[in-house]
Amino acid sequence: MSDEHELLARARHFDQDALGRIHDEYYVPLFRYALYRTGDAEMAKDIASDVLMRLLEGLRAGTGPKATLAGWLFGVAARVVSDHFRHAYRAPHWPIHTPLPHR
Repeated sequence: MSDEHELLARARHFDQDALGRIHDEYYVPLFRYALYRTGDAEMAKDIASDVLMRLLEGLRAGTGPKATLAGWLFGVAARVVSDHFRHAYRAPHWPIHTPLPHR
């Protein structure tokens, strides 16, 4: 059994060491991917954290990764980044150039 498969098997049983190792091994690569795609460090942190939370939710619901952990994590990251851009496109934020009057 490969190291990733063993790690995933242990994570399915919510082994704390396995979950910690997944965080330690994948948080920075997920952050870098999200930073590359968004250009925003704070957004990249949120996306990396969201992906790891979705992993926990998926493991709990039985919908988590079946074969490859890295593929699943980066697939989710790609969808979260796309969702971010889709939301930003649908609800754009326009800066106010005129100062508001003081009361």
